[in-house]
Amino acid sequence: MVFQSTREPAQASLSRFPSCRSLTGPLALNNVWAGLAVGIAFFATIVTRGYAGSLSDRRGAKVAAGLGLAFYAAGAATSLVAGLLSHVPAVALLVLLAARLVLGVGESLVGVGVITWGVGIVGLSRSARVLALIGAAIYGALAVGGPTGLALLGQFGFAGAMAVSALLPCLGLLAIWPMAGIVRRPDAERPSFRSVVGKIWWYGMMVCLQGIGFASIGWRSDRLRSKRSAKS
Repeated sequence: MVFQSTREPAQASLSRFPSCRSLTGPLALNNVWAGLAVGIAFFATIVTRGYAGSLSDRRGAKVAAGLGLAFYAAGAATSLVAGLLSHVPAVALLVLLAARLVLGVGESLVGVGVITWGVGIVGLSRSARVLALIGAAIYGALAVGGPTGLALLGQFGFAGAMAVSALLPCLGLLAIWPMAGIVRRPDAERPSFRSVVGKIWWYGMMVCLQGIGFASIGWRSDRLRSKRSAKS
């Protein structure tokens, strides 16, 4: 196994994530660094949302989704390299952060591409159904992917888990290859990213706040469970 995780109570809240185990284990870094590794991907997703939307309009939703899957594979492969560099902690950390940034860009492209693709197929009148189904697929993937990733981590180590993670987006590319795309709209009038944010920021803030609360509850419950385990 390339990376072994430690089970100290202070590390339990983030050690469920393979990328975090690589930091809190042999790299001997604390939860702050692990949290940075997790959060930096979402930062990349936020700042590239505008680009993803523009690309989907200009070149088509299928192209955006396919490019995002390629970024997924590249990010996982880069994470694999980080796992192989665990004997050089500083370098491994930088490579892992770079990998997470790449994954964040992929998340942006896939998210925008798939939603645009779905709405383009069924029409605006059924856009809510598209969003509901995509949301169900995302949370279903998280529910299955979490324990599956940890099982792969325990069986094959961090590098092995990342190798599988790099393979899965390639299967996704093969799946969408024969599918028909939707009509591109390169000349459509598009409002500026800032104007869109100005219209939806309040709703986005509600989602943001509930996400922070959800993460805090999860962190606190892990800490309490770890303390009970330490006492026993």
